[in-house]
Amino acid sequence: MRVARHLRLMRKKYYFHKQIFLLFRWIVGFVSVQSQSKASMRTRLSSGDFLTLTIWPEKSNITAEVIYGTLKHQIKSPINGIIFDFDGTLVGGLSTWIYALRYALSNFGIQTTTSELEREFRTSFTNGTPGSPWRKVFRHRCPDKEEEAWNLFFQKVDKAVSDTKLSSNFRRFLETTRKKGIKIGIVTFRTRKSVEEMLGKMDASQFFDVIVGSGDTLEEKPSPQPFLAAAKAMGVNPDECLVVGDEPSDILGGNRAGMQTIGVLSGACDRDTLKEAYPSIIVESVEAIPGILTNII
Repeated sequence: MRVARHLRLMRKKYYFHKQIFLLFRWIVGFVSVQSQSKASMRTRLSSGDFLTLTIWPEKSNITAEVIYGTLKHQIKSPINGIIFDFDGTLVGGLSTWIYALRYALSNFGIQTTTSELEREFRTSFTNGTPGSPWRKVFRHRCPDKEEEAWNLFFQKVDKAVSDTKLSSNFRRFLETTRKKGIKIGIVTFRTRKSVEEMLGKMDASQFFDVIVGSGDTLEEKPSPQPFLAAAKAMGVNPDECLVVGDEPSDILGGNRAGMQTIGVLSGACDRDTLKEAYPSIIVESVEAIPGILTNII
């Protein structure tokens, strides 16, 4: 009870209005630069977790730290490359995938319920085998028709997200990030051609320097191979890369490649499932990334 009360008091004490937060951030930065000493600030995220921003003038870097209860995870500068997952991170979500899964399976006379597929889908994230969780469903349900079902699935997904557009705020973030010389890539279970076509429809091809898709490396996520391949293609050291994704395979692959990682809750995984992969930070969606990285990159 004492811990719960302490957390409630912390949340009350550190819950800033957005304008106050921005003003405080400017003051912290100014004081730190003038005094050449460490300065920090804290605010509460929408999730209820706490974000602490620390400026280290003597080290010429900035640290963003998120506290989940008693666990402390950090994002540290420098970051010279950002690698995004595609489905569930930049486009789509669980409802889209379940709809497409049911459609593909029904073509082979396999009838399923949404709740049944959701359970199987989530289990496929944590069963320890590499590869796409969607594909694992077809491998289990219709092994002799796996490839055909896979193609039907993506046809339906692509149609469902064909009108997807990145928000103006996120587009500005990508544009500003590139102007700073930071490389941006995508690592995905899709083929590179499929992602290129989708980015073209989204009018977003210009924001991404590298795409590593299915078949581009010998191993797929959660192997570090595709992430290391993306870093190499971007000309960035792995320890200066940040991976953003909605699945444990994104987080595990990024961690194994020696990169920092951010988990997003816009896909199929809940917070507890993502925490088990040990991301540096968990946020609701990529829309939260600009606010967290503004003072780091």
